Amino acid sequence: MKDQKKLHNHAILALPVNPEKMMLGKILIGVIFSFIACMLFPLIILLGVFKDAHWIPILLSFWASLLLFLTTAWLVPFSFFLLEHLGTSVTVLLQVGLYAVCAVFFTETDFWWVPYAIPARLMCSVIQVRPNGLSVPAGDALLNPNVILPGIAITLALFAFMTIITVRSYRTMEAK
Repeated sequence: MKDQKKLHNHAILALPVNPEKMMLGKILIGVIFSFIACMLFPLIILLGVFKDAHWIPILLSFWASLLLFLTTAWLVPFSFFLLEHLGTSVTVLLQVGLYAVCAVFFTETDFWWVPYAIPARLMCSVIQVRPNGLSVPAGDALLNPNVILPGIAITLALFAFMTIITVRSYRTMEAK
């Protein structure tokens, strides 16, 4: 493990593969794994593993999971970028901390469009549950579905931007 940390990416960068293509491949694999994980959740609910979750219809559960995938995909290239520059521990703490703070403080405000708050905000209107797990009362502004398309557009644009930035950051890397 210690030797692996010393190598960092040097062993991989010594291969006759374009570093940009390698990073694009890592991002693609991360996105595929994220999609699989998001789609497994409704299947687990369908099997009855979470007994309290049966009140969510299965098609709605798949729709919510697809939305969660689309609105969190930008985290894959962003996390790779942070990993490369800050390390694993800082990246994990930063990502968890930012999500927790933004989901709690921005989801129910006019700042719902902050990327970390978007998934929680969309779940308010799709499955009618607040970030704290309480139901959204009927007639509440959080049930407005007009935030879904802008939320998807913002996060997909951010995914494209972060993918470009992360891949380009590998352009200058070379084995030493």
